[in-house]
Amino acid sequence: MAATPSPAELRRIAEAQGVTPTDEDLEAVRAFLQILLPAFAELERRFPLEASGR
Repeated sequence: MAATPSPAELRRIAEAQGVTPTDEDLEAVRAFLQILLPAFAELERRFPLEASGR
């Protein structure tokens, strides 16, 4: 299962890009990533890049 970044890590990434998110923003992004990252990891497991011929 893919690790979801902590709110502190998400804040650091956002601030490095010149964005100052609220705590609510960070929690929304984290909830979004908690769904997407495991799904992407499952896709990579099922369809490894080597098998795609690229």
